[in-house]
Amino acid sequence: MPTQNTATAPIDHETTPMVNLFDILNSQGMPAMARFAGTLLLFLALHLIRAPLLLAVRVIEASMRRVNTYATAPEFIAAPVRQEDRVHAYAA
Repeated sequence: MPTQNTATAPIDHETTPMVNLFDILNSQGMPAMARFAGTLLLFLALHLIRAPLLLAVRVIEASMRRVNTYATAPEFIAAPVRQEDRVHAYAA
């Protein structure tokens, strides 16, 4: 006999009690609602602060990549000095 998977069983809204914000306020009180609201506001504030910082990090990363590409370009890398050039430089 197949068993019914309760994790995916449909919810019967006729018998399941629906809890709203006012029920929680009545059962838990105003301090719990204030903690919830404070936590939600802190979460939003941290994400609003995070967005411009993330943008600044991306701009700095892009500029560092461009500077690195410019600094390591082949025309700016010094050619190896031949031994003969060293001898002639000191003789002059």
